[in-house]
Amino acid sequence: MWRGPMLGTVMRKFFEGVAWGPIDCLLAGLPPGTGDTALDLPQRLPMAQIAVVTTPQPAAAQVAARTGARRPG
Repeated sequence: MWRGPMLGTVMRKFFEGVAWGPIDCLLAGLPPGTGDTALDLPQRLPMAQIAVVTTPQPAAAQVAARTGARRPG
């Protein structure tokens, strides 16, 4: 099972270590309980438009709301 710090390291390497070229769309499916990783996405991809889809549980909805509000600036 991957914990938050381990998943964060993999996501950082994934975004920084791949020669992407132009991307039209990138979908990232994150497992439940990895709120820190979702909160890091807007900082890893500052120019991206992000749509957050979540489950209806209150804790998941709170993470999704914080992810959308956490834009670099």
